[in-house]
Amino acid sequence: TAENVQEVVQNAMKMFHSGGVSLIDEDSSVSIWDVKAHKQPLPESVQSCGFKGLDMWFSPYGGLLDGTLTIFLGSTNIGKSIVLVNIAIGLAMNGYNVALASLEMAEYAISARAGANIFDTDINTYDEFASNEEQLQFYIDRVKKQYESSSRPLGDIIIKQFHKATPNEIDNWILHEEKTRDIKINALVLDYLGELGNDFGTGQGTPFEVYMYHKQNTQSLSANAIRNKYSVITAHQDKDISKEATDMDLSNLSESKGISHKADAVIGLIQPPNAKADGKFYMKNLKGRNSKYLN
Repeated sequence: TAENVQEVVQNAMKMFHSGGVSLIDEDSSVSIWDVKAHKQPLPESVQSCGFKGLDMWFSPYGGLLDGTLTIFLGSTNIGKSIVLVNIAIGLAMNGYNVALASLEMAEYAISARAGANIFDTDINTYDEFASNEEQLQFYIDRVKKQYESSSRPLGDIIIKQFHKATPNEIDNWILHEEKTRDIKINALVLDYLGELGNDFGTGQGTPFEVYMYHKQNTQSLSANAIRNKYSVITAHQDKDISKEATDMDLSNLSESKGISHKADAVIGLIQPPNAKADGKFYMKNLKGRNSKYLN
């Protein structure tokens, strides 16, 4: 019925997760004595976001890898969404297709932030700039033309605002877009982690529920990325991170410390008062599963 449909669906999904994973995942295993098992990621499989410092933090191979989960951590209004949009642009400029899922910001607002960057125009007058469709088409065509002779064609950024969605619902959206558009999505940029629904029905009431909510969601995001071969980049804010903090580490996480277990990289955004006055913030590598540049 309309009253119990959500409960029935969640119970069914729990059954699949608890008993059906081994049946769904049909990828074969490898033997340590097989030469192919020792093959490291090839350069063409490493996704560069265009920011060399970040690429160095993402992995020792100089970029994002399929199946990895990267989380940017910061206080409110520090610029997490701008960072995520700019990474999406960098990936597209390097030839990778990006699914940008927003659980907060409208599609036109994301396009404005991205367009101001791509077309080098003032965000404060973007409404006027975008209202001239003929001019905007000229700028779009000019950018596309720059990549016609490139070894890697310009990637796409597919934007969708979700009013509420779980990790599995977003994964289904990615698979649908791949099928409909006949492309491979290389990366999911998710804005942002705290607004996700939960596939297991876990809420954010008690401290333990908050911990489990984040742990389950990051596990689901990572599992989907491994299974369907894309990287995930997202952001998170924690109420215990001060807006004026001059440093940060993972101990600053309170009930949401569950985000850190499954993440391959956690990068802190720090904006002390003197940096804010200059319109800047710092980044700190809080966790890198394969990085030698920790802290």
